[in-house]
Amino acid sequence: MVTRRTRNVSLTTQLDAFIDARVASGRFRSSSEVVRAALRLLAEAEDGRSGPPPNSAPPLPAPRFARPHEDALFLEVAEDAPAMLWIGDDQGSCVFLNRALRDFWGVAADGLATFAWSQILHPEDVAAVGGPFAAGMRDQAPFVAEGRYRHAAGGYRLLRTEAKPRFGTDGRFLGMVGINIDVTDIRHAEAARREGEDRLRDLVATLDLAAVLVRDLDGTIRFWSAGCERLYGWTAAEAEGRLVHTLLASRFPVPQAAVEAALLEEGQWQGDLRQLRRDGTPCIVAVQKSLRRNAAGRPVAVAESVTDVTTLRQTATDLRVSEERLRLAQEAGGIGIFELDLASGRVDWSPEMFRLHDLDPATPPESLFAAWLERVHPEDRGLVEAQLAGLMAETGPMQVEFRITLPDAGTRWILARGVMVRDEVGQPLRVHGVNMDISDLRHAEAKARESEAQHRALFDAAPFAIIVIDPATHDILDVNQRACDDYGYSRAEFLRLAIGDIDTMVDPEAMRARGRQGRLSNGAQEFEAEHRLRNGAIRDVLVRVVGVEVGGRNMTYGAHIDITDRKRVTTALRASEARLRLALEAAGFGTWEYDIRRDRGARKGLFANDFPGVPAKDFTLATWLSPVHPDDRPMVEARLRAVLERRSAGYEAEFRVPRPEGGWRWMASRGAVVETDPHGEPLTLAGIARDITESRQVAERQALLAREVDHRAKNVLAVVQAALRLTKAADLPSYIRAIEGRVAALARTQTLLAENQWNGAMLGLLLQGEIAPFAGDQRATLEGPAVALTPALAQALAMAIHELATNAVKHGALSTLSGRVRVAWHVTGDAPGRLHLEWSETGGPTLDGAPARRGFGSRVLEATLCGQLGGQVSLDWRAEGLVCRIAVPLARRGD
Repeated sequence: MVTRRTRNVSLTTQLDAFIDARVASGRFRSSSEVVRAALRLLAEAEDGRSGPPPNSAPPLPAPRFARPHEDALFLEVAEDAPAMLWIGDDQGSCVFLNRALRDFWGVAADGLATFAWSQILHPEDVAAVGGPFAAGMRDQAPFVAEGRYRHAAGGYRLLRTEAKPRFGTDGRFLGMVGINIDVTDIRHAEAARREGEDRLRDLVATLDLAAVLVRDLDGTIRFWSAGCERLYGWTAAEAEGRLVHTLLASRFPVPQAAVEAALLEEGQWQGDLRQLRRDGTPCIVAVQKSLRRNAAGRPVAVAESVTDVTTLRQTATDLRVSEERLRLAQEAGGIGIFELDLASGRVDWSPEMFRLHDLDPATPPESLFAAWLERVHPEDRGLVEAQLAGLMAETGPMQVEFRITLPDAGTRWILARGVMVRDEVGQPLRVHGVNMDISDLRHAEAKARESEAQHRALFDAAPFAIIVIDPATHDILDVNQRACDDYGYSRAEFLRLAIGDIDTMVDPEAMRARGRQGRLSNGAQEFEAEHRLRNGAIRDVLVRVVGVEVGGRNMTYGAHIDITDRKRVTTALRASEARLRLALEAAGFGTWEYDIRRDRGARKGLFANDFPGVPAKDFTLATWLSPVHPDDRPMVEARLRAVLERRSAGYEAEFRVPRPEGGWRWMASRGAVVETDPHGEPLTLAGIARDITESRQVAERQALLAREVDHRAKNVLAVVQAALRLTKAADLPSYIRAIEGRVAALARTQTLLAENQWNGAMLGLLLQGEIAPFAGDQRATLEGPAVALTPALAQALAMAIHELATNAVKHGALSTLSGRVRVAWHVTGDAPGRLHLEWSETGGPTLDGAPARRGFGSRVLEATLCGQLGGQVSLDWRAEGLVCRIAVPLARRGD
């Protein structure tokens, strides 16, 4: 089976047959192997030749190869190849021409020695071929050139030469090897095609008013007129080669397959398409498609004439024209093409021309012009004839609008445009042109004028001032009646002003910057301005402007609403709210309001933004309850529900919420229903709230102090009893003095704390005041730097030291005369730092370990130092005496 291969378009069919035959013989497995072997044999043949063959040598020396069949293949390939092959030496002379090239040039087999290819080259093509040849020889590089050579049969033929350098096995340059291809017929065909394209462009140049495109059957655009460029925005270079309906995002009124089927069956199709322009704006076009066939009757292309009917369709819709009239308008939107040969008087019309003018397509071409002129309305015939005469005399295009009279006595408006084609001396040859039915457009213009009058009436009836300005100069272009009434100017006076004449900002750039700052998401601008009336009064106005384009001109349309009174009311309301806010803040209150149906609440005044995770407004009831202390939340929610469900007339609760800085804040809140619906169902709940944390803390401190006073009174009695019991003296007066001294020391400590209202003191003085009544200077040792205690810390430490001293007197080192107490302290960390204090007892009774139960003193230590101040307390009940270690911050957050 013969292996098939991809055809090389540069080879002739004879060379293809030659290679296929070698594959079929079985000596080679593929066409690529045949070509590789042939090229290798040619290279080996040239590598073995050190110079040009002598005159006596045969024209085709046969190199010797290792295998005889390679020798034969070389001869067959080189000599009998249908392509025109040649080999040159390093001097540029031909050392080998195969039979095809010798026959083409008429060179005998033994005439190569005297042959010079430059002698048969057309004199005008010497530079075109000689230049690339010389450069290729000089640079030892491939080259391509085209030139005319004298053919053996006479005349010249255009050959395309493709050559590449040859090198020996030692790398020495041997010359060039190449192939000559006869491209005469190809170039003639290309020239004919270009001439045809030029003629087509001449014809299409007359269609620049219309949008016309030509596409392949698969939709690829091959021609794109200037009218299409204007309609869609894509240039011909951008559009040609692309799929038309992909480029324009076409939407068909029926399935596209049905349209293509109609084209193949009927040869044409017309209808409306919805498409997108390059800038993304939609458009509606009336399109007439016509199928083009070649001489054999095979479909080859589709020509489409397109008319933009967007405005027409929109106007028709606004005016509520029936679907039937829309359909008729679409059918009437086609374009007719004509060509008039002035020498013969022959007129060629497209089918649409016959339909436009309601003439029989069987009308002889030589009679068409007269029949057409007869259709022109008598009142317009003179204008048309004058335009035609002007076209004959001038070089510019003709454009004229006229009416035609139809057989049914109706009239139709036609837009005609034509260009004159002249010869090289300027004599007119023929006229190319188009006709378009613009009847609907004329009717639409009339309706548009009527619509303009309606719009003007609505413009003047607007309930706010409208001022239209030029965005570049700020000149006033138009105003409505309300603007005249509000500002006191007449319309004529307005049109002599610029917007800066009434805007107190005056400077145009400042006004533009103000507008940019007020830009809205839809491209409009909204801002407030101060405008001066004709009487000099200044009014506040809210301006909302938007850019529009009317008739190709940019304008700025602005609505101006007087807000002077509204701003005055708003300012008064804002001042009233500020006074209310100050009053609430002065009273320590915040207000709240809850819309029951919308489940949305808002807070004002104090604490409006202090609830973590709850915004100041537009929060739900669940969101508002979320930060309330878990222990208080059920109670708060239950009391709110009771009001919402009309089981209670009012709401009142005290609860805890988190502080922004940490900890809990106590709030007292009261509220009631302030709005109900006609059935008595509550709509709005409002109330006030205040921070009662401090009052709650004062109450708690007072309770603690009451318990402390009671406890201290009992301790004082115990201390006095211990002092009486332990005091030893030789006589009664000495005993009395000792007792009085201890009682006086205890009184001084109480006085020190009372005088400072328990607001703190120096640590050393506090310790001396607390310990002296129990131990005196000989039995207690104090060691540490001067440390100032905050009120809270001083109170807590005083209570702790008092309990330790009392315990020492009752049970510890101070319960015996030999007992001693040592108190040492120091501060660590950055200011304010952390206080470390150690109370150690020695010389007292031997301890058996920690007591079996915790007394009031132990609880006071933990409650005051640990619970309130975040400190640490450890009690080490050693046999030789108690060691108490206290670590507490010298200041806490909020002190």
